[in-house]
Amino acid sequence: MHIYAAILFFCAGISVTLAGLAWHRPLAQGSRVLSFLLLAVAWTTMAHGLGLTAATLSAKVLWNHVEYAGLVFFSPLMLGASLFFAGKGRWLRPTLAAAILLIPLLRLIANWTNSLHGLYHQQVWLESSGPYTMLAWERGPLYLPFILYSYLLTACSIGIVLRYRHPRQGPARIRLALLALAFVS
Repeated sequence: MHIYAAILFFCAGISVTLAGLAWHRPLAQGSRVLSFLLLAVAWTTMAHGLGLTAATLSAKVLWNHVEYAGLVFFSPLMLGASLFFAGKGRWLRPTLAAAILLIPLLRLIANWTNSLHGLYHQQVWLESSGPYTMLAWERGPLYLPFILYSYLLTACSIGIVLRYRHPRQGPARIRLALLALAFVS
């Protein structure tokens, strides 16, 4: 097993544990959204690790599709967690949540159906120039708009956290700094 894959599996286990801890704190604002975000991180991390261990192009593409089932929800869930953390969770009404999730769902569909149209990735191949054989691709015309949308949601998430929670001292300030750091990374 690749050492990098083992590290990813370990990190996925930590994310699942943290998701469980967040889930069992239902009175904490945004704990459920944070739990879903951590589960998406765990799902993506585990799938990426399994993709590293795959040997064939078709197996790596399959694990890439599995990975995307969690990856596309990072930014929307970050935005939801930010709104709850900032005390603005009431803004996240079902219609707004559905609108925010529409583009990530389209991104997921574009990735999963790419072999039919080539609009997300124009060409896919195995790249073995480093220590691991990796999946490589030439980006299609849909790739950049989806990535920009994801970056926009991430920037909004960071902005919301920094704008609405500005503690002067103590543990709240440390939590804010850790949350902002997690979102940036």
